[in-house]
Amino acid sequence: MVMEIRKLRRITVRNKIAVIGSGTVGLVVAGCLAAAGHKITCIDPSPDKVARLNRAQMPINEPGLEDLIAGALSKGLLHFEASLSAAISQCDVIFLDVGLPSDRDGNLMVDDLCDVARSIGLAMDNYKIIINKSTVPVGTARALEQIIRESQQVRNAAYPFDVVANPDFLSEGSTLQSFRHPRQVIFGVTNARAAKIMRLLYRCYEWPLEPLMVTKPETAEMIKLAANAFMDMKIAFINEIASLCEIMGADIKQVARGIGMDDRSGLHSLKPGYWQSRFPRETRALARQAKEAGRPLKLVEAAIAVHGKQSNFV
Repeated sequence: MVMEIRKLRRITVRNKIAVIGSGTVGLVVAGCLAAAGHKITCIDPSPDKVARLNRAQMPINEPGLEDLIAGALSKGLLHFEASLSAAISQCDVIFLDVGLPSDRDGNLMVDDLCDVARSIGLAMDNYKIIINKSTVPVGTARALEQIIRESQQVRNAAYPFDVVANPDFLSEGSTLQSFRHPRQVIFGVTNARAAKIMRLLYRCYEWPLEPLMVTKPETAEMIKLAANAFMDMKIAFINEIASLCEIMGADIKQVARGIGMDDRSGLHSLKPGYWQSRFPRETRALARQAKEAGRPLKLVEAAIAVHGKQSNFV
C-alpha cells in the first residue's frame, strides 16, 4: 500500500502529460494544465500543424487561448509533436481528444480512438492513466481497456493502467472559463485509485464539491450524450413554439423568458414519470391547439407518446 501511494504522488505532482489530439478540447486541456505547472506534450499526426502550433498559431479562434499556449511554449512547459509512441513512453498521464466522425446513420466511428488505444498498449512500459475527453458511445471506456490489454498480450506485457471517462462540457467562445470554472465535472472510473489520481491531477483548480460527480464510465459517457441530446431537444422545442407563436399572436421572446424563469425546469424535475398529474392534460391541450392551428408540435406529441408508454415508470 505504501508503494502504491508513493506511486500516486509521483505521477500526479508536476506530471509529464500527453494530450493526444489538438482540437479545441485538447488545446484547452494542454494549455490550462501547462499553465498549472505540468509538462505537456500535445500530439497531432500532421507535421505542418505541429509546426504551426509550436509557433502558437492557433487553428481555432478562442479568446485567450493563443496567449495561453504562447506563454506555456515560452516557459518550456508545452510542446507539440507528431510522434505518438515517444509521448506514450515518456508520459504517465494520457488525455485523449480524438475527433470521431459519424457514418450516414449518425453512428460515431471509434476506429481512430481504438487505434490510439492499441498504440498505448504496445508502447507503455509503466502504469498509465488514460483519460478520454472525446464524446463516445456508451461502453467505449471498457472497450478501450480490452484493446489495451490485448495489445499488451501481443508483447507478453501486463502493465497496470486505468481508463477514465472524463467528458468535456466546454462552451464555445469561453472554453478557458468553462474549463477553469466548470458547471459540472464527471469522473467515470472503475476504482478508487483512478478517482484519487483525477482529483490530484486537477487539484490546481479550486472546484467546489457540488459539480463533481464520481461514477462508473458508462454513466459518465451517457451523461455527455444525454446532455447534448437534451440541448438539441430544447432548441427543437423552442423553435416549434416560435412557429406556433407566429400565428397565435404571442411574443416568442417573452414566452422564452417566461419559461426560463420557471425553476421547475431544473435538476429536480429530471425524474422518470410525470412530475405532477396535471401535466399530461395540459400538454395534450397545447398539442391539440397547435395541430388545429396548422403548426403541430411534433416534439410535444412525441413526448405524449413516450409518457403513454411509461406512465407507470417510477
